[in-house]
Amino acid sequence: MAAQPAATEGVQLTPGVTFTGDGGLDQLEGVDGTVIATFWRPIQYETSAGPIAGRMDCRAAAGWSPFSAALFALGNVHEAQVSRLSTRGLTEIEREAQDGDQVRQLDVTMRGNGPLRYEVLTYIAVRTGDDIVSIRRNCVFPRRSGVTKVDYRRLARMHTDFTVVLPPPASPLAQNAPTLETLVEIPL
Repeated sequence: MAAQPAATEGVQLTPGVTFTGDGGLDQLEGVDGTVIATFWRPIQYETSAGPIAGRMDCRAAAGWSPFSAALFALGNVHEAQVSRLSTRGLTEIEREAQDGDQVRQLDVTMRGNGPLRYEVLTYIAVRTGDDIVSIRRNCVFPRRSGVTKVDYRRLARMHTDFTVVLPPPASPLAQNAPTLETLVEIPL
């Protein structure tokens, strides 16, 4: 694997949004016709006994919907998923948000047991015109004990990315009040 450079590939998730990764990338179709990109890549972890092999597995999806403040409030979008994530045995350990008037991103790092794994959930919201494009990425890092501290968010950003080519919004932000009833989950 080290002797062969990994080719960067891309999957168009929705018009204007492409998921890229330097590893194995495939395109699937969700139940509702949503395009889902799957990605895997071998990675190397450091332990006290020396390096060991590992991998990362990611899924990404995107979808358009009419703009709502609820979908643009990514902290609330994540909070609506917490009970589902908890039933999967995941516990939040770190969160990083980048807020803007047109683009917002929230990365949540979680730890799971049985089997031991770390997951990085990425929520991105892009406002364009009267619409919003919701982008999701979920990267899983299965591992065993003895691995030293790893920045999983950095690994997800280093090996995968999104290319977003969308028109800028033509009007000020909508004044819709966020409610849990208006939250939409893109299946990953």
